[in-house]
Amino acid sequence: GGHAAGEVASREAVSRIAAFLNRSHLDLDPEGTEPILREEDDDSTVEDLPNPAIELVTAAIQHANEAIYALNRERGYPEGQGMGTTVVGLWMAGQTDEAVVFNIGDSRLYLCRNGRLSQLTKDHTWYQHWLDNGQIGPAPSSNIVMRALGIAQHMPAYAYIQSLQDGDLILLCSDGLTSMVADALIEETLNRIGRDHWQAACEQLVNMS
Repeated sequence: GGHAAGEVASREAVSRIAAFLNRSHLDLDPEGTEPILREEDDDSTVEDLPNPAIELVTAAIQHANEAIYALNRERGYPEGQGMGTTVVGLWMAGQTDEAVVFNIGDSRLYLCRNGRLSQLTKDHTWYQHWLDNGQIGPAPSSNIVMRALGIAQHMPAYAYIQSLQDGDLILLCSDGLTSMVADALIEETLNRIGRDHWQAACEQLVNMS
């Protein structure tokens, strides 16, 4: 977390999201990520329905957000100030080839498949907002974050289901890496070091940043 006491906020986020999911995942439908049709809505389609795995992950994120927000209030910080943190994660519910990808802020998740690196998360920054809205006016700084855990009572997350394949490599990182090292160089490093040397690849990326 790049805010006041960000290390406290990031620790709270990790521990609370993990604990919430560990407690709650057994309540999922046995198929894990199958949508459940709601009988009271005759017009609903599979695409319209909430996915129970996504709902569980977003509830876990909101649980962590509320805890950090409460700590800020206890410390006397007004709304929008105090400690905060971005978050990124991947959660697999049971024995399945599908996972929930989620993030808030500008921490990212990348998928490296067949040697090609793709960003799966979307940054919540003013710069990304500028890109999405036609690049009108001067470009804002790329490090102005629009969303972070703990700075507001409710903080919506970006979450969706991603299918995985044998051999996929998942990279989770903060802007401490991506603001310093280009995606093409990250891809080249992962492919050059190889999939059997995870620690060496991580250490190389950190050193490069």
